Amino acid sequence: MPTMIAFLRLLLLLSVVTGALLFAGAHRTPVDFIFSPFHDPVILPLYILGLGLLAGGFIMGMLAAWLGMHSVRRALRQSQKALKSLQKEHELIKHKSISSQSTDISAQMPPLPSHAIVSSVPSLPRDLS
Repeated sequence: MPTMIAFLRLLLLLSVVTGALLFAGAHRTPVDFIFSPFHDPVILPLYILGLGLLAGGFIMGMLAAWLGMHSVRRALRQSQKALKSLQKEHELIKHKSISSQSTDISAQMPPLPSHAIVSSVPSLPRDLS
């Protein structure tokens, strides 16, 4: 599935680039671009003006999307901070419980009887073949 999505993206990109090249080839005539009535017009080929406006719109759209996601990024940072603090607290509680369990278990275990001999445990035969 990811290769299909990558293929579709590549196909879309190639079609946009082809369209931009066809547009640039077909509109090479210079046009007067007037920023304001108080300044002299700028003479540009139409394809530079069109592609420049397209690129400017793309950048403005990216900026608007980035600014729109500010609250999501802030919430993500806050949740990551909370997760780190909870992980530290969890590790601290785990270490405390492990240390308290080890002391409690050793204190609760009865002492071994004095007549218990370790050598009374049956040993394995030496020849295992």
